[in-house]
Amino acid sequence: MSHAIARRSVALAIFTVVGALAVVPPAAEARTVTVKTSGKSVSLKVGDKLVVNLAENPSTGFTWKSTSRPSFLKLASSKYIADAVPEGIVGSGGRRVFTYTATKAGSGSLKLRYARSTTSTSDSTFTLRLTVKK
Repeated sequence: MSHAIARRSVALAIFTVVGALAVVPPAAEARTVTVKTSGKSVSLKVGDKLVVNLAENPSTGFTWKSTSRPSFLKLASSKYIADAVPEGIVGSGGRRVFTYTATKAGSGSLKLRYARSTTSTSDSTFTLRLTVKK
């Protein structure tokens, strides 16, 4: 009798685990792009993350700013990560990391500009053509 109960318990546990896995949606993908990707096309799925990783040196007054972002792309975060340098060194560069989430299907372009906030001229630009599918 105890073997029958044990088998049922094991079968129920397996059924529960398999059933739980069946309803878990697939994990979102994270796609990282750099300046080498500028001008190219990228395809994402709804829910995917887009990480844009660009060199930046704000001590010169230059920073990356978004000039055009499609409505289907939500900015999740923007952070500056300084390069590791010996103590006492100032004016070193680092990376600007923008993280976006694809919120719905669509197509459009993401455009970023590397410039000083006090001028209208740009030192360089970053453009990415995006397609987001369901």
